[in-house]
Amino acid sequence: MKARWQESDKLENEAEEVTNTLDGLNRAEKDRAKKIKDLEHQIRKMQNEIDNPPEVEDLEPINNAIRQLNTDHNQTKIRMEELQDRQKANIDASAAQKAKIDEAMGQLKRLDDERHRKLENLRTWDRDHADAVAWLRNNQSRFKMEVFEPPMICCSVPDKRFTNAVEACFNANQLKTLVAQCEEDYELLNRCLNDSNEAGLRKDARINTWFRPKVDHSGPPVDADELRNLGFDTYAMDKINCPDGLLWYLTREINLHRTAIALDGSKVNVANAMDAVSRIGPRGEGGSATFIAGNVINIVQRSRYGKRAAQNTTREVRPARNLVSSAVDPEIKKRLDQAISEARQALEGVNGEANNLTEEERTIRGQETEYKKNFKALDDRKKKVVDMQKHVASLGARIATSKNRLKDLESAPSADKERARLRKRLLELSRKRVKISQEYTQLIDAAVADQAAATRCGLEFLQVGANKNALDTLCQEKDAGYQRALAEFEEDLHRFES
Repeated sequence: MKARWQESDKLENEAEEVTNTLDGLNRAEKDRAKKIKDLEHQIRKMQNEIDNPPEVEDLEPINNAIRQLNTDHNQTKIRMEELQDRQKANIDASAAQKAKIDEAMGQLKRLDDERHRKLENLRTWDRDHADAVAWLRNNQSRFKMEVFEPPMICCSVPDKRFTNAVEACFNANQLKTLVAQCEEDYELLNRCLNDSNEAGLRKDARINTWFRPKVDHSGPPVDADELRNLGFDTYAMDKINCPDGLLWYLTREINLHRTAIALDGSKVNVANAMDAVSRIGPRGEGGSATFIAGNVINIVQRSRYGKRAAQNTTREVRPARNLVSSAVDPEIKKRLDQAISEARQALEGVNGEANNLTEEERTIRGQETEYKKNFKALDDRKKKVVDMQKHVASLGARIATSKNRLKDLESAPSADKERARLRKRLLELSRKRVKISQEYTQLIDAAVADQAAATRCGLEFLQVGANKNALDTLCQEKDAGYQRALAEFEEDLHRFES
C-alpha cells in the first residue's frame, strides 16, 4: 500500500508540472500575439513619421546666427581682457600712491622722534656716519655689550643755559664717534665699518670709533668749594645727560669732569683760575685743563720744566648746534606735506578711473549675460533640430530591427503540437492515477475484511477470557463453601469424640 501511495504522489506532482507548463504555454502564446500586434503598430507609426516628417527649422540660418554671435562675443572678450589689464594697472597705481602716502606719513612721524631728527641732522653733516648709526641700530644684537651712538645723538644738556659751553668741549670728530665698551666689540665694530664692506657703507668711508680700557685717571682740578670761590658754577660733566657706559669716554677723551664752566665770565679771575686748574698734583698729575668763562674757552697748559709757567689759549664759544633739542626742519616737513598732498590728489584720480573701469566692467558683463542668453536660445533651437534629424534618421534602423523581431515571432513554431502532447501526457497520468486509486481501493476492502475477521477473533478471545474469569470465580466460591463445611465437620467430629 505504501509503494502505491508514493507512486500516486509522484504521478500527481508530474501532472501538476504538466498543467503549469500548459498554462505557461498559453500565456506565452498570448504574449507572442500581443508582441506581434505591438510591433506591427510601432512599425506603422515609425513608417508614418518617415513618410510625414515634422516641420523643423533650417540649420544654416541658426549656425550663421551662432557664428555671428560668437564673433561679436570675441570682441567683448577682447574688451574684457583690455579692461582687466587697465584695472591691474589702476590697482598698481593705487598701491603706488598709497605707498607714497604711507612712506611720507612715516617720515613725518619719524621727524617727531628726536633721535631720528638728530640722525637726520647727522646725515646732513656726515652721511657716512649717519649710515653707520643706522646700521648699528639694526645690528646692536651682534655685540657683547651695548655700543653707543655718537654723543651728538645720545647725549643732551637739560639745562639749556649750559648747552653752548658743554658742546664747546667737543670737537667735530668726538661728537660723531661710536663708542664700544670692550675690546671684542671694538674690533667687530671696526671690522664691519672700516675694514670691510659688511655694513654697506661708501667705499672710502672712515668711521670714528673709540675704546680704551679703564685705568686710574686724574680727578677734578679743584673741589666744589674752591670751584665756587673761583666764580665757576659747575663742571661740564655735571650738566650732561648720557648713558652710564658713555661716562668713561666723556672722562677719558673729553675731560668733561675737569672742565669748569662759569655762565658769568666776569665773576672769574682768569689768572687765579689758570693757576688753580693747572695745578700739578703730588703724583705729577694735572698741569693742564680747560675752563669756560662766559663765552670764552680757556685752554691752560703748564710747562713741566723751568718755572713751570701756565700758558693760556683762548677761543670763543660758538652757539651749540648738535646737543640742542632739534626742531623739525620746516623745509623737510613742507616737502613731505607736499608729497602727501600730491599722492592723495593722484590717488583721487586713480580712484575716479577705478570707478569708470568698474562701470565699464558692469557694461561688459551685461553684454556677457546677454550673449549667454542669446547663445542658449540659439543652441536650444539647434539642438531641437539636430535631435529631430537624429530621431528621423534612426527610424529606418529601428523599423528594420522591429521587422526582424516581428519575423522571428511570426516564424516561431506553433504551440498546438506541444499543447496536444502535454494534454496527452496529462491524460496518461490521470489514467495511471485512476488505476492506482482502484487498486488502492481493493487493498483497502481486503484490509477491511481482514480487520473484521481479526475483530471477531478478538471478540471471541475476549469472551473466552470472560468465561474463564467467571469459572474461576465460581470455583473460588465452591472451594470456600467446601472449606467451611470441612471446618464444621471437623469441629463436630471433635466434639463427638469428646
